[in-house]
Amino acid sequence: MGRSTHLVVVDTFCSPEEITSVIQALSSDTTHMAVLVLGLAPEMPISTYSGSSYGVYAIPAVWQEDYAVQNKAAAARAEGVETILQNAGVEGDVVTVFCEMPKIEEKVAVRAKLCNLALLSKRLITSKYVLEQALDGILFRSPVAAIVNNTDAPFTGTPKHPFIAWNGDLPATRAVHHALPFLRDAEEVTVAVFDPVMREQGDGDNPGSDVATWLSRQGCKVTVQQYPGGGKEIGDCIVERAIEIGSDLVVMGAYGHSRLRQRIFGGTTRMLLEQTKLPVLFAH
Repeated sequence: MGRSTHLVVVDTFCSPEEITSVIQALSSDTTHMAVLVLGLAPEMPISTYSGSSYGVYAIPAVWQEDYAVQNKAAAARAEGVETILQNAGVEGDVVTVFCEMPKIEEKVAVRAKLCNLALLSKRLITSKYVLEQALDGILFRSPVAAIVNNTDAPFTGTPKHPFIAWNGDLPATRAVHHALPFLRDAEEVTVAVFDPVMREQGDGDNPGSDVATWLSRQGCKVTVQQYPGGGKEIGDCIVERAIEIGSDLVVMGAYGHSRLRQRIFGGTTRMLLEQTKLPVLFAH
């Protein structure tokens, strides 16, 4: 039997107890745990001295000391994760990435490219900005989806009632494809359409029905719900309706608008990324 590779991204500030909890929740006989330990290197403060027109770089000793301390902390956390894997009898590997903030996106993407799914959590990544960089690397520079879990409970890997926030666009379609292993095993899947618009090139006269029919052929137990937005932000509507029907995972496309626009003006992706009530599977 083959194995799926689950990428779990942690940082050096995450406690061993939290890492152990997530690994135990996600591990199974059919998974390989790929753990990436992110160490954030201090930015280099460079001052210039010399009388020449070109100057000479002077690197302060305090920065070199701080760099060495942080690098050592990342290596120690990686060793601790390897011990956790061994003690739990879980098949996996550990990679350490120690770099400055602008390089996180690229470094995470390299590791994510050969995984089936990635997990990011506030329990594992304690910096909001590091989490955003890691998420961008997964969604925009790798072919996999990312589960972002800002709740206090670890994601178990076995959602019983996924909630698909469906609008028919390509990111949403990709999210459904990535979530298919969860959807097949779920007790019930809800396809939710907010403020449905009948489009000839979309879902026709009954938005959500086409994807529900396809999921039914995959062996999923599906219901379609069409909700009025009522003038509320769609992100708020998604969370409210998902909680109302007892869902334990939201599945949705991410960044239908540009990342820059989302970060300046907000948007559905931004709201779902920051809410703390439900884990969300994002794909772009």
